[in-house]
Amino acid sequence: METNPNIVSLYNEMDWLQKVIDQVICSYLLQDGHENRWQDIPLPETDAETENSAYYKKIAEWDLSLYERLCLALILVPQIKPEVLDIFFSKNAMYDRGFTEFGGVINKNHSGFLPTGQTLSFLITAVNPELRIEVLQILNTTNILSKEQVLILENNESNVPILNQVLSINERWLNFFITGTLPKLEHSVSFPAQQISTKLNWDDLVLEEHVMNQVMEINAWLNHGETLMREWA
Repeated sequence: METNPNIVSLYNEMDWLQKVIDQVICSYLLQDGHENRWQDIPLPETDAETENSAYYKKIAEWDLSLYERLCLALILVPQIKPEVLDIFFSKNAMYDRGFTEFGGVINKNHSGFLPTGQTLSFLITAVNPELRIEVLQILNTTNILSKEQVLILENNESNVPILNQVLSINERWLNFFITGTLPKLEHSVSFPAQQISTKLNWDDLVLEEHVMNQVMEINAWLNHGETLMREWA
């Protein structure tokens, strides 16, 4: 049976995340091997089996940093291999409760561990607190993961600190990473628009001149934006 490069690449990424989590906790608790750095764990690389992976292609296109890639893997893992996060259910022996620094929540409809901003912060800053700025940059709305609507910060209550918000992945992008096809946006409260079709052409459109100029600029960008950005820089 022919293997699916998308599925293979995602499981390779989950295996990498598993190693990262194990090393961070090992370093944080000063266990054997604590002197090793998770940043030195080799990242999965494309090969003949995964060269057509939608996931790897997007990582390259977005030029993700190591920490952004960690975030992407973290929001994917509950959907792909949730047991990787089970280690975060460990209890602090001193207080007989979970480690606050692990963050995360448990949803009544999901028995696994759901990562929050604090979970990401722990992985990045557990032994390198100076990297907290990396966490804030990733969770900023200007970050590529937010601008592309890949990363979703879920909050059901007001005044909840950003690090306590659940990190999840947009279903459209989850579908893309698994199948290689990005579903079209559907009409909803968060996306109050829908695609329409017509037999008319641009010459039939009547708008005020300044509005028409703006519409044509958008149309020109859709037709030639790739050339402007890629070929003409």
